[in-house]
Amino acid sequence: MYNKTIMDKKKLLQLRLEGMTYQAIATEVGVSRQRIQQLLSPPTSIREFVVNKFSGRCNRCGIIVGLSGHVHHKGDLNEENYSDINSLELLCLGCHRKTHRGERILRVNYHLTERQIIALKKLAKKTGLSVAELIRRAIDAFFLKQQ
Repeated sequence: MYNKTIMDKKKLLQLRLEGMTYQAIATEVGVSRQRIQQLLSPPTSIREFVVNKFSGRCNRCGIIVGLSGHVHHKGDLNEENYSDINSLELLCLGCHRKTHRGERILRVNYHLTERQIIALKKLAKKTGLSVAELIRRAIDAFFLKQQ
């Protein structure tokens, strides 16, 4: 158990780079997963830079995520490039999850009727999900039903 009041960020980062999940590190250290994520997240200035670099849009699907977007570390990571702006991208929750599952994400441009868009926006407001995430889930459900 890791009992230091002030956690050694370098040690935590090393555990993360060795492949441990935030939850596994949190369990070993004796704090919450969220606290580990806070400690290992890029500094606010870098996060804001990444959000601005991608104009607040998901780098994969293009939906607007703004400050709620996930800053994703891409490529082979080490202590030197962990918060390097060239190894960071902004992703929506759906694309971030799919990226970590190894799924390839492509940006598509399809047209919907005004009625469909209004219905999707109402559902997005009701559920708190983005329109893009609702569409992805509907497509996933359709293909699962076809199998």
